[in-house]
Amino acid sequence: MADSFQGEMLCVFLLILINGRIFFSKHKNSITIAALAPVVLVVSIFQFLAQGCSFFEISIFVISLFTFLANIHSFSRFISHLYVDRYRPAFYIFSMIMLLLTLLLGGLIFYFREVPVESKDFGVIETKERLSDKNAVLFTFEEPSEKNDKPVILFSADKRSDVSRYRPYLVMLAKRGFKIYAVTLFDPTISYFNSFFNFPVLRRSTLIFCSLYYPEDYELLRQRFLPAIEKEYELLRKIAVERNGNNCKMILIGDSMHSQALPNLMQTGFYEGSFMLSEIDRYSTKGYGCVNITAPFLAFLLKEKRNASMELPAYMALCTEEAIQRITEKKPDSADSKEIGENKDDAERN
Repeated sequence: MADSFQGEMLCVFLLILINGRIFFSKHKNSITIAALAPVVLVVSIFQFLAQGCSFFEISIFVISLFTFLANIHSFSRFISHLYVDRYRPAFYIFSMIMLLLTLLLGGLIFYFREVPVESKDFGVIETKERLSDKNAVLFTFEEPSEKNDKPVILFSADKRSDVSRYRPYLVMLAKRGFKIYAVTLFDPTISYFNSFFNFPVLRRSTLIFCSLYYPEDYELLRQRFLPAIEKEYELLRKIAVERNGNNCKMILIGDSMHSQALPNLMQTGFYEGSFMLSEIDRYSTKGYGCVNITAPFLAFLLKEKRNASMELPAYMALCTEEAIQRITEKKPDSADSKEIGENKDDAERN
């Protein structure tokens, strides 16, 4: 079960308790429930900071804020050890409205909940490491088997998404025997927006909003992400070489936003080839990941449906494997091989 879903349902449960206490007004200790009002507000703030600016997080925060403001009087009586409270008609009406909104929101959260995908069910080992010295989080997907001759996959998520929203695809690709490295890099030196939208909590939602409703502005914005994308791949390359040796073969995989970065990186000579997920015909949520599984509400905005089947991620993994096979079957002539080798040596020395 996703952490976001657990946090959201916790807030919904607390809000139901707080706003539903009007039905237990004759109980002398019902006012003690008002002490939960500041608690749920704090939890909603942390939920917003942890999960980002989404419809559900904003809705929970707004309801929690109004609930807290409406219960300030009751909370002050509670901390003054006055455990009997009287509710005015306006408070009854307000609490009833908040309760109905909370129940409606809880129903939507449950309906659009993320489909759980357990990597161990597919025989895949998934690890998550915090690289403090590089200010990044590294994700590794691999099978618990002996080393094979398949190239290492370096994956970078589209900036309208993140690694977690591609997990079903990465798990199914690892199931086919590939070792995959993916990273989330936090670089404060790179500015994407010249406003408060550059705050990490707002950045992804702003990009999604622009891509859906202001495509021309989005095309201008995506150019600013090119240095960050190339920096992510460079970090992944160093990690792959460090953990698999200098002779490991590497394949770059990206999505829609990587259309310019991948050709640029291929010129360095470090990589065997590259593949764009946006080239897959049945992949209808290009640039957003497997949101039918990992973010059903976003899928709804994209006119897609929640789907618990792993058929599409499996198909995407198959297409990727076939593309990698075509790449590895192409043998460069001796002159090209020598030139590539010289480029690698020069780059390593630099």
